[in-house]
Amino acid sequence: MPPVVELRDDHVLIRLEGGDALAALRRQIVVPYSTIMSVEAARPEWPALWTTVGLGLRAPPLVLKGTTRPWSKRQAFWFQDKGTKRVGRFHLDGHAFATIHLDVGGRDAADELAEAIAARLVGPDDAA
Repeated sequence: MPPVVELRDDHVLIRLEGGDALAALRRQIVVPYSTIMSVEAARPEWPALWTTVGLGLRAPPLVLKGTTRPWSKRQAFWFQDKGTKRVGRFHLDGHAFATIHLDVGGRDAADELAEAIAARLVGPDDAA
């Protein structure tokens, strides 16, 4: 089941439920809009198993739900499995995660999420 993504006034709330929350070792992630540098719909990536440490369910390229931390970089959050065709990828600054890779339920859903968040990131000076 894809995570529930809610676009609130000042942040994005990502909620994981049931077995997915257990697999990822967390129930929710709060991402303030001020920390989002960009968001895109993209093909899923898989980190090399031997280059990261992490918590959660990790068996690339079958499933990756949880956090990873490459030896020289900030940690990332992953929610994808073998059938994932497209993810919403958040690039963050000033947040616990450098990136979030999120399977939101399909190609169209990832595109719609990226567009909706990008629209909220446009400030009043950028809107013209």
